[in-house]
Amino acid sequence: MATFTPHTEKGRKELKETYFSAVNQGNLHLVTECLRRGQDPNSILDDSAALHIAAEKGDIGLGYILTADERTNVDIRMPSNRRTPLMLATQNERREFVQFLIKRGADSNCSAHNGYTALHIAVKIKCFGIVYDLVNSGANVRLFLTSFFQVFLTKIFS
Repeated sequence: MATFTPHTEKGRKELKETYFSAVNQGNLHLVTECLRRGQDPNSILDDSAALHIAAEKGDIGLGYILTADERTNVDIRMPSNRRTPLMLATQNERREFVQFLIKRGADSNCSAHNGYTALHIAVKIKCFGIVYDLVNSGANVRLFLTSFFQVFLTKIFS
């Protein structure tokens, strides 16, 4: 790994680029080294934080490294649509990663820009194992039913 000087703008940029390259390649040693050198685990590149990428892939090893850093926000949102890693793991049917995030305190009631939660997504894609996990972790079923019936009634009466 090149010697970065995270105290300069150029050094911070190079560290961030190296970090996201390592995240995308699954290079856990290099991800760890970038975090040790001061890389913010919550930084965003191309609309995703590293935990979003790990959730999409279902990469538990990367998830462990990221969540071991106390700075990591397990409910970090994508700027474009406000989706969380839990929503992405659900959407990609990564049940083990969903369980992993729940154990690390992910909020199953966070909603995206469209009002959907991970529970909405799990029901929509008929992934009932994840539905079970989310409900058992405290997902608000009442909130889910309320938004479901609002959509349903809007379609009927409009």
